Amino acid sequence: MSLQNTSETITGKKVWLDLCLEDIPGGCSLDMSRVPATCKIVKGGTPVYYVPSTRVAEIVKTAAIYAEASGGATTPKITKDHLFKATDYVTDGTVNWTISSIDTSEDAYDTLTLAGSLATTAVGTVLIQGTAGASGTTTAYYSPNGFVKEDITVGDGAALYNNADISVVVRGAVREGALPLPLTATQKTALAHFRFNA
Repeated sequence: MSLQNTSETITGKKVWLDLCLEDIPGGCSLDMSRVPATCKIVKGGTPVYYVPSTRVAEIVKTAAIYAEASGGATTPKITKDHLFKATDYVTDGTVNWTISSIDTSEDAYDTLTLAGSLATTAVGTVLIQGTAGASGTTTAYYSPNGFVKEDITVGDGAALYNNADISVVVRGAVREGALPLPLTATQKTALAHFRFNA
């Protein structure tokens, strides 16, 4: 056996889960009605609200503002890989608006068209799904209590499958920078059984 010298740099893997202390094994059903029809994969590390009595998991939808679009606070650019869809409500913590449409034509970001203006458009601001209501309603649709354990295929990009069973991690340690979706400080507080590492 011979050893080879190489100048190739080995980079670390982008692993979101540092420690799993407790999970809900497969058999938990993902509510597919809230998943965008064009979604292929729900990634491991996606925050969810898990209901023990029904064994149903609901996606907790978030996205960070990538940049403010030329149209201003009614058309913010957001990070890719979010799970929002048209007709969802989105809130910046101050105001709440319906998403009229989502332009996914750019490689680096998606552009939302909202029914009104956000109060906050600073880059990095985390937007979450809000409940239906007036523009001043900022209640979160779901508050997370776990994470999807591993990537799960939910569709082919044109249509969703009928169902998806997932495992949910409910206690452990996560690498925040490797999570597929950003979290607000309030959401991290709700995830009290998790330690968040850099």
